[in-house]
Amino acid sequence: ISELFVLFEEKPQGAASLAQVHKAVLHDGRTVAVKVQHPKVQRQSSKDIMVIEVLVKAVHWLFPDFAFMWLVDEAKKNMPLELDFLNEGHNAEKVANMLSHFPFLKVPMICWDLSTKRILTMEFLEGGQVNDREYMKKHCINVNE
Repeated sequence: ISELFVLFEEKPQGAASLAQVHKAVLHDGRTVAVKVQHPKVQRQSSKDIMVIEVLVKAVHWLFPDFAFMWLVDEAKKNMPLELDFLNEGHNAEKVANMLSHFPFLKVPMICWDLSTKRILTMEFLEGGQVNDREYMKKHCINVNE
């Protein structure tokens, strides 16, 4: 970590089931957010999909009208994409381009040289969430726009 960052906050800024995000400072002085995938997520997600498939097949055998195999197929198709942080970075760039006409909206720039399938490093931006009306009011952002 010290080879890449001057400072790396061990306590995450946020955590979820797939990953947690840490604030860090690069040697060039830029502050970044580093999204790190939990180590066992890849392996566990494959097992989860297998369990879901078995359960859906069992329920379908018991109740033939229960036709939810499409759900398993969607999970098999989308889970690898969800776990690929490079894919997430490319999607962030697409969203940034699509929404660039909104001056109040910022999408962090991706640091591709410090990103992998399991680590996404991006520009750290201070801001508020779209559902935080007080933040919007304080920063004169018209929620109706």
